[in-house]
Amino acid sequence: MNLNKYINNRMELKGAIIGSLMGDLCICKTGGKNSNAWFTMTHGVEQKEYLEFKTNILNMHPLVNAKISERNTHLKKTDSDYLEYQSISNRNKYATYLYNLVYPNKKKIVNKKILDQITDFGLLLWYLDDGYLNIRRYPDGRIKEYRIFLYTMNFTFEEVVMIKNWFIDKYDISPNIN
Repeated sequence: MNLNKYINNRMELKGAIIGSLMGDLCICKTGGKNSNAWFTMTHGVEQKEYLEFKTNILNMHPLVNAKISERNTHLKKTDSDYLEYQSISNRNKYATYLYNLVYPNKKKIVNKKILDQITDFGLLLWYLDDGYLNIRRYPDGRIKEYRIFLYTMNFTFEEVVMIKNWFIDKYDISPNIN
């Protein structure tokens, strides 16, 4: 996919990365006040191509150099091992800037300033991470309706209401909160 078709300026790139941050992209920061943060995300074997796609988006930023590695993980709950892929960037000032915006108290938050920077492509990335299409059918198999869910469990109820209002303002869509 030619990403330049969807991300052709700095604001589009920022909007895509912030949309990813609302989903599975994380920012980590350790060390002192002056140390830089880094981006990271992990997916299973079935989503390796998707991880490569999102890593390519991160690497469009001139300060970011992310690489994918594989690792075996042991899940105690099932006592089984599985392979997963992780994308980790270098420490950089852009990740640090976004970390201070999105993790002000070391916990991911959402606010109007963050939401207003998400582009349509960024919303697509958020949906690809945390969205779900539900197709309801009549008993005879005909389609009754399509429903789109965007899982926001990691946000507070107040933040979810803010997200709902953002959808109303930006897209004239009034989602239900479940």
